[in-house]
Amino acid sequence: MRWRDVAAVSALAVLGACAHGGPSGGVDDSNMMSDAARRAGVYDYDGTVVQAAKGDPPALHEMFRITSQMSGEPANEHASNLVGILGDIGDGRFAAALVKESAVTREAVGDAIEGWIYRKSSGKTTEQVNAQFKKAFPRTWKAAYQGE
Repeated sequence: MRWRDVAAVSALAVLGACAHGGPSGGVDDSNMMSDAARRAGVYDYDGTVVQAAKGDPPALHEMFRITSQMSGEPANEHASNLVGILGDIGDGRFAAALVKESAVTREAVGDAIEGWIYRKSSGKTTEQVNAQFKKAFPRTWKAAYQGE
């Protein structure tokens, strides 16, 4: 099972997304993800995910920094990893790290998380998804979109 298939139980419960299995210690079949991360300057993506999930500030910075550089399936996988990290370290710690980033980076991270929620919330409008994100993770939403 891949790390992207994992989201915190609290996030899944609050967001009403489908249940996933537990973490397996990293992404196991993601040559595309590893290649995309390398192009963005992260040479050990799996290790960075693991460290970020422990709240490591440099790893969180790297995860945030490369968000806007991802596209296609690697972007979807990266967004899933961000949601998993958010669940692992909590709204407060995630937001505290995110607010230190540039406005462009903060918004990219917010959009990636919101996009993940949208993909997992069939039938909801973007406005409903935004409201759901804001309610589930108020500090992260505020950090992403208001810089607070």
